[in-house]
Amino acid sequence: MCPADYFQRFENLYLSAIKIDPKNADIHNILGAALAGVGKTEEAITHYNQALQINPDYAASHYNLGSLLTLQGKDLEASTHFYEVLRINPNDAQAHHKLGVILSHQGEKQEALVHLIEAIRIIPHYAEAHLSLGTLYLEMGKKDLALKQYEILQTINKSLADTLYPKIYKYKN
Repeated sequence: MCPADYFQRFENLYLSAIKIDPKNADIHNILGAALAGVGKTEEAITHYNQALQINPDYAASHYNLGSLLTLQGKDLEASTHFYEVLRINPNDAQAHHKLGVILSHQGEKQEALVHLIEAIRIIPHYAEAHLSLGTLYLEMGKKDLALKQYEILQTINKSLADTLYPKIYKYKN
C-alpha cells in the first residue's frame, strides 16, 4: 500500500469520527494536521477553525493554524493565533519563537527580542530560537551578541551554527 492510500484511509477514519462526534475539537485538530501534511491547506484551515469554534482555548489548534498561516505568508493573522497560544500557555517556547520571528520580519525588533529570549529561557537548548536570536542581533547591529549565539549553537546544533557563521562574517559594523 502506498502512502497516499494510507492517508486516504486515515482521512476517511477521521471523517467518520467527525460524523459520530462533530463537536470533538481533538478530531478536527488531528485531521487538520494530517491535511496540512499532504498539502490540503484550505481543508486543514477549515478543520482548525472548527476545532477553535468548539474550543476557543485549544492551544494546539491555535498553534497549528498559526504555523500554517505563516507558511502562506499571512504573518499578521498568524501572529494573533500565537498570541492566543501564549495567553493560554505563557510557557510555550515554540509559540514565543514563531511570534519572535514574525515580529522580527515586521520590524518590531525589541518585541521580537523579548519573545526569542523567552523561548530560550523556557528551553535553553532550543537551537532554532538561538539561530533566530543570533540573526536578530545582527539585524540590530549587535555582532558580539550574535557571536555568542553562534558559540552556543556550536554546542547544541553544529549545522545551524554553520548557517549563522557566514551571516556574522558578512556583517559590516
